[in-house]
Amino acid sequence: MDTSEEIKERYAQEAETYWKDAWLVNFDAKELFAEFKRIVNLLYPNKLEKINVLDIGAGNGMLTELIMREFPNAHISMLDFSKEMLESAQVIFEKEKFSVRNIDFIVKNFITDDFPKEKYDLIISSYALHHIRKEDTLKIVYLKIANQLKATGVFLCLDYYLEMTEETRENQVKTAFKRWIKNFNSKEIAKEWAQIIQGEDSPATISLIISSLNKCNSKELDVIPFMLPKKGVMSFIYGMINRKNNSSKKLEDYVNETKKYMGQEEIIASYSFDKYI
Repeated sequence: MDTSEEIKERYAQEAETYWKDAWLVNFDAKELFAEFKRIVNLLYPNKLEKINVLDIGAGNGMLTELIMREFPNAHISMLDFSKEMLESAQVIFEKEKFSVRNIDFIVKNFITDDFPKEKYDLIISSYALHHIRKEDTLKIVYLKIANQLKATGVFLCLDYYLEMTEETRENQVKTAFKRWIKNFNSKEIAKEWAQIIQGEDSPATISLIISSLNKCNSKELDVIPFMLPKKGVMSFIYGMINRKNNSSKKLEDYVNETKKYMGQEEIIASYSFDKYI
């Protein structure tokens, strides 16, 4: 069984509990989700706007729920390769009294399958793109995203990243493992999650992410990468916005933040929890 099938099988088994565990594993997420929400509201101040949204690697719907709470008239396409995760999302939404009439549940692999053909005001993703294991594939997926944006569209992503040097990556891994022990109140559970993440996840350096977004530009596409300066231990928020979007000026500071990473090492870096597990 290849890695992608192993990941798919694990998500199928853990669909019902992932909602709870995700907050403990991705310990930066709650704080960064608040930042994510702030950026979306900055870009789309009219909460009654009927924005068209694609959630890539949507899982059981944490980001979709955020958007639905902020924009009740939004139409959202949830795309994930795990049927069980999307089914879990529907159960969660019913418990939360969310209407699913404006939500499409699409079982597809965002790496190998085509996206829906329609264009989107907003494409979002959280803790999904780090499953991409090759630099070239990452660039292809970003280009697919850019091509599905409307002329004024925005891509916004919350995901893992790796530090730029071996020394800083080692400190990053050490800090993350300590946080998992604290969050789970168990070193053994922290070890289990470290093994899962090390086996399945391939975070890129920030410089590779920014460079790959820049390479989406062509005669047909004119997008601007941006990133928020506030980073978690292993997570950060980044994206790209079409230059024709008047709101791009609101993100000027975040666009400038990307310049710090230009010309640095562009890799999906190696990392290891072996000394802790």
